Amino acid sequence: MIQENLKAQRLKKGLSQEELAAQIHVVRQTVSKWEKGLSVPDAQTLIQIAQVLETPVSALLGEKIPEEKEEEKLQIMAEKLERINACLAERTSRIRRVTRVVAIVAILLAAAGIVLLLLTTGLLHRPPYGPNVIGGTDEATGIFVTGTNWLAFGVKMAACVGAMVAGGILLYRTRR
Repeated sequence: MIQENLKAQRLKKGLSQEELAAQIHVVRQTVSKWEKGLSVPDAQTLIQIAQVLETPVSALLGEKIPEEKEEEKLQIMAEKLERINACLAERTSRIRRVTRVVAIVAILLAAAGIVLLLLTTGLLHRPPYGPNVIGGTDEATGIFVTGTNWLAFGVKMAACVGAMVAGGILLYRTRR
């Protein structure tokens, strides 16, 4: 709601994000976050934005505020911003929880992949020498050659380690 109204009013006034940001003394990325709905301006900044865009604060908030005393208008705006901030905080918290679960699952799957790789290549059972020959030499029995395709093993191991690192990074970033 604020994001659409802010962007519409800014474009109506013919200002870029950079120009609006300069006039209210913030960086362009802050205006971008407001317009994407990732954050909202505080009450004082919202008043500055309304002055720069020559529009009432109620138009930015998307509500018709009845004509009342100035203090009552500011109180209504502050309450509205508080509700919006609470919604944004809840959404951010939900995103963090989901990201944490994804990170933990990635780490666990990668660890399981590494264990399976080690078990299937036989690295846990025998030293990684060349191919082994299984079968008899005195009569016509089948010969079965076992060995490890080291390139495939390396690629799979790198993918598993990469998934673990990515999961660890995600997990670390959600703690901030």
